[in-house]
Amino acid sequence: MVSWTTNRQRDASPIWVTPVTTTTVYVDYDGIPTTGPNTDPAGNRYDVSFAVQALQSRKIFSPGPAGFYDHAGWRVYTVDNTRIALAWGQDGASSSAGQPTELDLGTTVLPFPSLVAYNP
Repeated sequence: MVSWTTNRQRDASPIWVTPVTTTTVYVDYDGIPTTGPNTDPAGNRYDVSFAVQALQSRKIFSPGPAGFYDHAGWRVYTVDNTRIALAWGQDGASSSAGQPTELDLGTTVLPFPSLVAYNP
């Protein structure tokens, strides 16, 4: 008999990020720039950051807790205007055999730039 339950003890579908030039990528898990344990150079609060080389692909996994791996509402950004490409999808190295509900439903993440306003 096949078990149709998913092992929810790991994040099998990370966010994949690739910058066009070497930069620091910041991740804010709740998407609120006034919360988080760290402060970026622009004064925003965030959870973790990664130094990423130009055109390097970096996987960013949810911190959990186990059973609650969710990337909804995350804010992934740079502060030096480096353009980044993002995708969400299953990571074969983090998945396991016999997990039929670990579906590879990945997609690109649409880039929504920050609003820039000028006062003349």
